[in-house]
Amino acid sequence: MLELICRIPNHIGWMMVGALSVACWVMSWKVGKLIYMAIKERMEDDEFKE
Repeated sequence: MLELICRIPNHIGWMMVGALSVACWVMSWKVGKLIYMAIKERMEDDEFKE
């Protein structure tokens, strides 16, 4: 397995690292937005109950 990883050219490896970091950033943005919307909706529901 290590031999396979070592055969990957340097520029291809860094391209894969960059693509994964962008994917992680996008997913963290979406999860953060989802949490924000859930909290906002929960607070609005609490206001109507009172």
